[in-house]
Amino acid sequence: MAFPFFNKSKSNDPVQDSKESTAFQKQVTVTQADVQRLAENAGRIVAMFENVKQDPAERLMLAAGMAGFACHQAVKANHEPFVELGTKDGMKFYYGDAVNFYLLENPFCVWNFLVGCYQHMTGKQDVKEEISQKVHALVKQGVENIANKDFMFQNRFHPTDVYLTVQDCWGGIYQNMTGVYCKSADEWSVLFAIVLQNVLMHMEGDPEQLLDAAMEYVLYVSKMDILSVRKKEVMQDIGEEQIYNFYEDGVKVQLSPEDETFIHDAVDMLREFFKENKCPFDISIPKNELSRTFHFKMEIHDEMTDVIIKVDLKPRFCYIVFVLPFGADMAKLPELCTEICKMNYGQRAGTMQVDVQDGQLTMRAGFVCGGGLLKDDFLRTFLSSMKILSGNMETLKRYARPSDKSSA
Repeated sequence: MAFPFFNKSKSNDPVQDSKESTAFQKQVTVTQADVQRLAENAGRIVAMFENVKQDPAERLMLAAGMAGFACHQAVKANHEPFVELGTKDGMKFYYGDAVNFYLLENPFCVWNFLVGCYQHMTGKQDVKEEISQKVHALVKQGVENIANKDFMFQNRFHPTDVYLTVQDCWGGIYQNMTGVYCKSADEWSVLFAIVLQNVLMHMEGDPEQLLDAAMEYVLYVSKMDILSVRKKEVMQDIGEEQIYNFYEDGVKVQLSPEDETFIHDAVDMLREFFKENKCPFDISIPKNELSRTFHFKMEIHDEMTDVIIKVDLKPRFCYIVFVLPFGADMAKLPELCTEICKMNYGQRAGTMQVDVQDGQLTMRAGFVCGGGLLKDDFLRTFLSSMKILSGNMETLKRYARPSDKSSA
């Protein structure tokens, strides 16, 4: 069982982090009994994080990132309002009172768990003002820092890598952990706040520095979505040695000559393909799997769509994922699923999919490339997926959630 610590100061007033206001009002649905129930299961996630992230700094990054990500995902799942801020190069960040509710503004918000943990680690009690000042400073720097092409979390982790690592983890454990332990989306941030507390409690170092690092990840990742990921040239400047390093369970592994040749050829082929088609892209470098991920944007049927190309080494497989720029109206989910079944019927490669948790719409296809990633196979699958998506875009738009109608 993991033990949750709360803000024990007399004043339990929330801290507010943004001048933006959505006039958002929400009733607190989580109870003390819910917190204890979540704490009984949080230890399993803590143990899993300790197993897959041997480096304490990476473990803190993952735990804190998940707590921030949970705040953002709860807003999406509950169809609550965001305040959207854009940057000149097309990146988007998400603020507003709905995010703050889970992050900063209710008795069981992530901030109160961090305050309680800091009090326990230091023996201090009157820390509210001290931490409030840190929160205000971080929020003030938030978008400016992440939009800066040279910004790195804790001078070590690139925002793109942090976000994609957290996003992959969220998807990987939702079915068996998050979705099982939590009764509603309102509990997601509480669960991962308790996980974060327990990760912090097992770390060595100055409590204030650990708190600063945790708050930076939580606050920034809570404002990020896939459209906040920087598509930037600096990713191409990363050395070949780093691009071809592979990790499994956080530990670098030595590839066989055949596997090394495969991944070199696959990365080079995709690079050449994108360059031939004058398509700017970036390569993410996850340190927890034997794969490489290419990421870019393209216009399909007048819609700017994110495209993710992932080459997996085990097994040798290539995935192509088109992420639609609007989510599904969950009230129309049964009708949408019927339409998606019609779209997928008879298709030999690729399927339209909808995430029943957050309404994300994707077109996914994949193929085995055991003998190497061949350009013809890739092009055939890519164009086939694009054709399916383009042909069904107008139908899919009819099922866009109301908040996305204007962009869809």
